[in-house]
Amino acid sequence: MKHTETRTQTVSHEETTSITCDMCGAELLKGDFCRQGAFFKTDFGYGSRHDIERWEFDLCDSCCDWLRGHIDVAVTDETWVP
Repeated sequence: MKHTETRTQTVSHEETTSITCDMCGAELLKGDFCRQGAFFKTDFGYGSRHDIERWEFDLCDSCCDWLRGHIDVAVTDETWVP
């Protein structure tokens, strides 16, 4: 025979509550409202002076535009499909 009890369990999870641009400090996320921006993550290869480093940062659209004007960025227009 199977005996059951109802038990309450609390589960903790990490939730992002705000995001700021790592270049200018503009708010990209406050509460549930998200402004436009981008998240970047790059791993440096073997032999680089940044060998074994991983860089992660968020930029607002204005700072992405500034960055694009200062480096040669290959931009493609692709439709995002989840």
